[in-house]
Amino acid sequence: MRGYLKLTSLLSAAIAVTLWPVSLDAKAAIAQISLDRMPAGYVVIPGGLAKHRSCGYTVPNGSQIDGNLDVIVAGKVVGHIPDCNYPTFKITAPQATPSFGSNGYDEAGRYRLTEGNPYNAQWVDRFTANWTVPALPPHAGQQMFYWIGLQDATPIEVLQPVLQYYDSDGYWTIKAWWVAYDSNSYAATAAVRVQPGDSLTGRLDTSRWYPPGPGCATDGRCTWGISLMDNTSGAGVGITVLSQNPSYHYNQPMVFAASGVLEYYYVTACSSLPGGSPGSLAFSNLALYVPYPNNNYFQLMTFNQTGTTEPYWTSSTDPNPLSPSCSWGVDTYPTQTIIHW
Repeated sequence: MRGYLKLTSLLSAAIAVTLWPVSLDAKAAIAQISLDRMPAGYVVIPGGLAKHRSCGYTVPNGSQIDGNLDVIVAGKVVGHIPDCNYPTFKITAPQATPSFGSNGYDEAGRYRLTEGNPYNAQWVDRFTANWTVPALPPHAGQQMFYWIGLQDATPIEVLQPVLQYYDSDGYWTIKAWWVAYDSNSYAATAAVRVQPGDSLTGRLDTSRWYPPGPGCATDGRCTWGISLMDNTSGAGVGITVLSQNPSYHYNQPMVFAASGVLEYYYVTACSSLPGGSPGSLAFSNLALYVPYPNNNYFQLMTFNQTGTTEPYWTSSTDPNPLSPSCSWGVDTYPTQTIIHW
């Protein structure tokens, strides 16, 4: 189902929609690779990417990443995220046993904010959602990510609060992820364990919202907080990405939003998915904000069935490679995206 989006007060239609992520980074096309051909030392990370393990950096919970990619805790530099010489790969369908969606994403709700809308909303300012930790996968061997996210237009980077499952762990964990395309680097908090049935809140906030701060520069470069809270246990993860320096190319204006994504890898049967198939997971209470007008104050974007025909969430489902066929599907509603398997 197509969910329609209404901007409250004066905000209205005229905002285009496209699918994301884009297959190009800021320099050149990212080469594609399948899991069965992935070189030694590479790991799968959220966003349908394979990056070398040495390109990753675990940042302390609550830390900041500044415009020079220094990691800051309590005002002191405690580390640096170096550029990485290993190339980034886009995961595609395997050349051996089929085991996951063709580009690493199985299903997603997506939205794009573009220039030219009559109220000059040029970038996203905040995005929040709730979802619940599903049952543990019943079989060994798989890897899964459930997340919402924001991405710039190039793309250069993606911001993601992620619920994830690694077979090597054997349980669900949450992380806050910052992933760069053109430097091949990425950073994430240490994993925090969560339990099936726990209620989660994912937040992507500019500092105008939380904690109070300068928000965004006039060109849409923002200080972003990436967080994922377990409302049941009180645990959570979060990092802040700082960059409002126009000469620094990270933290471009965020114009893409993913309202709910399921990525799955090394899954060879529908019964290996959480709770088996059929199953589903809902991303609820979706709330997307934009600056309006001219960054003087902010207007809430609310999803409303009675709204205009644009903008709206659009759904995407990769070709299903599993046999027998699972019950794949994405339902997009005004404040909810439901992923089915």
